[in-house]
Amino acid sequence: MTITPLTADEAALNNFTHKIALTYADIILLTSGTAASIFPGYMEANTFPAGCYITDAMAVVKTAFTGGTGTLTFGVTDTSANAILAPGTTMTVAGTMAAYNLTKPVTYATAQQLLLTVTAGTSILGWTAGELDIYVMFIDVNILNR
Repeated sequence: MTITPLTADEAALNNFTHKIALTYADIILLTSGTAASIFPGYMEANTFPAGCYITDAMAVVKTAFTGGTGTLTFGVTDTSANAILAPGTTMTVAGTMAAYNLTKPVTYATAQQLLLTVTAGTSILGWTAGELDIYVMFIDVNILNR
């Protein structure tokens, strides 16, 4: 998994500040139905601080997920169980998108993580290809308040 901060020009054009890219190799490490941290780090205990906002989010399948069996769905929530992306969207076909699911913005009064829950109808282990890109507009107002 990679987290890429987008440039100021990219953020101005598409309204996102970060791209989180997950490949099938990242996903087969997860247990079906168990939430794993994807932001600020992959499968880490780190959190982003209180005083942050998420104003937009989107996910898109960049490369089709193949080689597995059953259905594959993704959900992105935060530590407080807010559904950031439309939950339960089947995300195996290239170009499939899931959009922001909440009243904007989400304001965090406590430290948080973004969590990815993968649900495989049969098996996660069989996947041999695929990439999911998750985009977020993440604002840390603590930086602005210095």
